[in-house]
Amino acid sequence: MTNEIKHGSNKLVEWFEVVQKYNSLHELYYPEAALEKKYAEEFYNKFKIDDASADNNPLDEQRQIEFYTLLEFFEERIISLNDRDEKVNEILEETASLKTDVHLLTQNTVGRQMGKNKGKNHNERTRICEEGFFFHGR
Repeated sequence: MTNEIKHGSNKLVEWFEVVQKYNSLHELYYPEAALEKKYAEEFYNKFKIDDASADNNPLDEQRQIEFYTLLEFFEERIISLNDRDEKVNEILEETASLKTDVHLLTQNTVGRQMGKNKGKNHNERTRICEEGFFFHGR
C-alpha cells in the first residue's frame, strides 16, 4: 500500500470516528433524536420485507392502496389539530410527500420512510400513528 493510500485510509477512519462521536453527543444532548431513531428502526424492522427484490420493486397495488389509505388517515388527523407546531407541520409535509410517492418507491423505502415518520410522530403529543394502526387493525 502506498503512503497516499494509507494516509487516505487513515483520514477516512478518523472521519468515521468524528461522525460516531457527533452522533453520541447529539443523542446525549437531544435524547428525543435517539428515541425517534429507536421507534423508526422498530417500525421498519416490524414491517420490512425480507424478499431480495424489496429494495428494487414497488409494493403490490393492494399494499400501495393500504399505505395510501393509512397515510390519508394520518394526514387528516394532523390537519385537524388546532395547535400544530413546526414539528407537527414537518410530519404533515412528510406524510403528504410519502402519500404522493408511495407508488414510486421500493417496498423497503416505503417501510423506512414510514418508520421515520412514525419515529417523529411518537415523540409528539398527537400519537397519530398508534391511533391509525389501531383504527386500521394493524
